[in-house]
Amino acid sequence: MNNFLNKLGKEWEKTLFTVVLLLILGYLGAIAYNMLMDDEGSSNDNVRPKEPHNYFDTHSFAYLSPANLKKEVNPLLFHVKINLPPPPPKPAPNNNQPPKPTTPPKTNPTKPPAQNTPAQPPKPDPGKKQPPTPTTPPKPTPPPPPPRKISVQYRGFIKGGDEQVAFYSANDSKTKKTEAKSAHLGAKIHGVLEIKKFDASEIILSSNGKEIVVKKGKKQEIVVQ
Repeated sequence: MNNFLNKLGKEWEKTLFTVVLLLILGYLGAIAYNMLMDDEGSSNDNVRPKEPHNYFDTHSFAYLSPANLKKEVNPLLFHVKINLPPPPPKPAPNNNQPPKPTTPPKTNPTKPPAQNTPAQPPKPDPGKKQPPTPTTPPKPTPPPPPPRKISVQYRGFIKGGDEQVAFYSANDSKTKKTEAKSAHLGAKIHGVLEIKKFDASEIILSSNGKEIVVKKGKKQEIVVQ
């Protein structure tokens, strides 16, 4: 006996599983027994089954039966008798009076049809002062365009052989273009300012016969007509 209990203690997982399994089987067997002993499933002839409850009254559907109406009666139509007054008597025709002849309207073939002439304005009275005629105000003259300005900055020059080349940058206010390049004597900046002379300290430009001196490294604004 002690050996059996010791064995169950060592293998307690199997023992617990076996006990749980036996409890489940016993519970399922009790449920099956109760289902077999139920009134509807019992095989005992002495117990009468319960009568089903009468949830619906079969006599309450009498309105579904068709009505006992005649063939010429339509239950979807309503008949109303209206007493209309008699129509007035028509006048008797008089056959003694002859019908009146219809005469066409008189027209004058010689007279031309009237034409709609436009209404002429009334002639002015010479003895009465006439109001002055309104005069249109003169159109305002547009403002003159701003003068053209060219900003020039002299950067110096180099000498290669017998030729000298000047470096400059110039911005034109009219064309909104900027030049940054080199040029020889006689070249024109933006096609307007002619290069007359340059050295290590300044450049001399000509515009409409007027000479302008621009110092090296300084930016000078020149108004061009």
